[in-house]
Amino acid sequence: MTETQFREAVADCVARLKETLERLKARGIALDVARPIRHSFRAPTAEAAEQLAIGLKYRGIRVVEGPAAAGPHFALKAEIFCPPSLAADEPQVEILVRLATIHESEYVGWEAGD
Repeated sequence: MTETQFREAVADCVARLKETLERLKARGIALDVARPIRHSFRAPTAEAAEQLAIGLKYRGIRVVEGPAAAGPHFALKAEIFCPPSLAADEPQVEILVRLATIHESEYVGWEAGD
């Protein structure tokens, strides 16, 4: 992935997550209160997914699902306890996109637990 592609991936993800924040806000969910945030990743192979899981764990991020086959990809979810506003912040997204990219995978985004 080139730096331009990386920047585009981050911008696209941040835009999607900002929409998620708006939906949460409309539901009356506080955006500045820490909660478990489940981040989704997709890898092209089981090996890439395993390496990503190791990379996440190494950085203190808890892997809560997978890696598991999901169609042509391997999916995994990792949980970070933080406010939704921080989870949608560009520097945070950059970290997760870069980590996924290093392991030939894709950061998909997140969902907030109520």
